[in-house]
Amino acid sequence: MGAIDPNLLRQLVSEAVREALADRGSTSPEVVSIATDADLQRLVSRVVTLMENPITAAQLSSGKIAFKLDLDRSDGPAARSEPAATNETSPLSGIVGEKIINGAAHGKQLVLGPDAVVTPIARDRARERGISLIRSQTC
Repeated sequence: MGAIDPNLLRQLVSEAVREALADRGSTSPEVVSIATDADLQRLVSRVVTLMENPITAAQLSSGKIAFKLDLDRSDGPAARSEPAATNETSPLSGIVGEKIINGAAHGKQLVLGPDAVVTPIARDRARERGISLIRSQTC
């Protein structure tokens, strides 16, 4: 038996995780912040990814999967100001996965908060796309 193509393996695992999450039936809206063009691109990428799977596409269309705007980060003058030199308004926290990396522009720098955990697939994807992951000691 030959080696499995890493991209195929990623796709299979992503589909399995997506289906497992879809089966949970969570009705809590996903909170999104749109303060920059990169934030908007991440949301669009998320919706496109959801629409690729027939199960999650139906849930999105029916409203079972919903989005809620985070007004604290998306509204007001601070959110509309120019992003920092790293193109991020604040350090990323929690799990930084492949979707976040795919939503970032090639060659971009992403600032990671002290509690951020980057998945191995995301780290590989960042390297492929020339994205620098910079660890911040403060949030």
